[in-house]
Amino acid sequence: MFKHIDIAHPQVVKYAVNILEESGKVTGTIRANLGSNVATIAAAVTQAKLFGGSLDDLANASKSLLDFESSIQAEMEAEMLTGKELNLDKARQLALANDLEGVAKEIGKNEGIMKAFSSGNRIQQEATAKAMGMSREEMAKMILEALRNNEIQYIQQNKKKAKKPKDNSKPDW
Repeated sequence: MFKHIDIAHPQVVKYAVNILEESGKVTGTIRANLGSNVATIAAAVTQAKLFGGSLDDLANASKSLLDFESSIQAEMEAEMLTGKELNLDKARQLALANDLEGVAKEIGKNEGIMKAFSSGNRIQQEATAKAMGMSREEMAKMILEALRNNEIQYIQQNKKKAKKPKDNSKPDW
């Protein structure tokens, strides 16, 4: 995930504390499905955040994906309206296995969803969101948050890349 992180940076500390606080709030079915394992819960919370939502958002999306008939119908409708291939089969498979972290990763790397939603008109956006079991507003919030998280991750990784040392034997012009 993050290769180079300044762990002393206040934003990193704040993010880690936030993950731990949210992990502690996970109860019920989601906690049971994740084996009550703190590390697994924290990993799932982190993926949910990178996805732009919460574990509850992912659980709701997973539940919607498992309503196979309406989910596949909504997916096909969105594909017809947007002209983009969504292919949510792997996400459904992960949802069936109660792998919320996997669902978040799968949806997050599905470029068809992002492209269909970001470049579509209102009807296309609503159809794409419906295929994910969300409202248009929820989907927009999640996509914006995921883009923001990706930007932060990119900045963090590029900050730490080594720069070539200046070669004093060559002129600088």
